[in-house]
Amino acid sequence: MIPINTLLTTSSVVMRTFLPLMPGLYRKGLATHLPETPSFASSDWVGVPTLTSLVLKKADGQELKLKECICMVTMEKNIVQTALQGRNGTIKEYVSDGDYQVEIAAAISSECDAYPELELKNLMSFLTSNDSLLVGDDTFLSLFGITNLIVKSYGFGQETHSNRQTFNVCCLSDTAYEIKLKEDLC
Repeated sequence: MIPINTLLTTSSVVMRTFLPLMPGLYRKGLATHLPETPSFASSDWVGVPTLTSLVLKKADGQELKLKECICMVTMEKNIVQTALQGRNGTIKEYVSDGDYQVEIAAAISSECDAYPELELKNLMSFLTSNDSLLVGDDTFLSLFGITNLIVKSYGFGQETHSNRQTFNVCCLSDTAYEIKLKEDLC
């Protein structure tokens, strides 16, 4: 039997690794970039917690870099269910794909042994923004075509370290759109 070690535990994610059978075997550590394989499909990563880095940008050019965070991407399709009298079950009608839901678990810390107040203020300016946040091109989210995020909710956990603050953010993917008006030709 191969022993299992728990690497990281958060409220919703447990990442595990398998230890080698022989002590002489070497296993690479977790990478923060994705493998480059020709048969890769983004659907292979839906619902999979993934250790990655993330860069978020505001419209004014301000940037937030998260060196290590765990992202999980899920999607719910828009389905209309209609119940008919005298028939068990419902009729399902596919309408469209829904938005991607992105859950981010990360932490901020300060260089010294003090609470990261400045870093927290910078983070809060992103979390409380009512505008769409631009996602960096070289991140895990770009595999799904996610270029913008809207913050839906966020929360903070209490830490035992004086210079670290963990947080969770729930976002929805956002796609820019244009509304074109037709002029009356009277």
